[in-house]
Amino acid sequence: MTITATQRAQRQQFLGSSDLPVIMGVSPFSRTPADIYWSKVGPLEEESPTEAMQKGNYLEETLIRFAADQLGQEVLHEREEDLYFVAQSGPGKGLFAANLDGLTADRKTDVECKYCNASYAEGYGDEGTDQIPDHVLIQVQHQLYCANLGEAWVAAALSGFSLDMRMYHVPRDDELIETISTFGAQWWRKHVEAKVPPEGGEVPPMGILKAISRRNGVTVELPDEVLEIVEERELVKAQLKELEAVSAGIQRTLIHALGDAEIGTLPDGRKITYHQYSRKGFDQKRLLLDHPELSAEYTGKSYYRTLYVK
Repeated sequence: MTITATQRAQRQQFLGSSDLPVIMGVSPFSRTPADIYWSKVGPLEEESPTEAMQKGNYLEETLIRFAADQLGQEVLHEREEDLYFVAQSGPGKGLFAANLDGLTADRKTDVECKYCNASYAEGYGDEGTDQIPDHVLIQVQHQLYCANLGEAWVAAALSGFSLDMRMYHVPRDDELIETISTFGAQWWRKHVEAKVPPEGGEVPPMGILKAISRRNGVTVELPDEVLEIVEERELVKAQLKELEAVSAGIQRTLIHALGDAEIGTLPDGRKITYHQYSRKGFDQKRLLLDHPELSAEYTGKSYYRTLYVK
């Protein structure tokens, strides 16, 4: 489901179903507990969906229809008011919230849609069972807790040689829910309420730093330890410049080895290619010369910041 600005604002106030696997250390993805922390206490930043997330969004409608056919009833999935729940009891009361992908028309069953490429397909077992990856299991139990439901069906599209669509049945597990809600509530109070970042998260992500509203022209005195960081930055920049020169030299040598060919075959079977590609470009200078008024009408101003040490 594509996340709206309203949903992003809601997610900042609660622990969501995608947050719990991360802070509990079972998520296979790159997000860290520090990322979750800063998403709750920092300014809101725009989220750019990954390629996998975009594919999941495209497939969600199909998976909802697939689940409806398999379950023999309509699955509600369009209105946010049908799908948004805040926990009303237990340790996570008022702290946990969930946006369901779907809810059966009798409002008794959660429907969760998952697209999974081959890299993350491990953990999905026999269809009809509850054999799903740990991070998905925690997400689903979190949703059942928030929505006070007794069961869920996970409609999964597993990518491989072909697209394999399966249904997994996950009953409510109150013991696991107690563990999840207790851990999450303690984590929230220890870090979010206390404004104490998790270990390794003392410096916010770049997206948070960019979103901070800055006071134009204001100067601050920086402590001595920042000088050491500046020196480290300069050293790394010099090393990168040397490595870029080495890389450019290696590339020239490889191209030279091809002679006048486009493709070279290595002894281990791999290939080196040097193909010609084309791309279309927009001639902004020509538009400005030929149609200055039109160019001005469609020219916007953007702002950005660049870090310099002068």
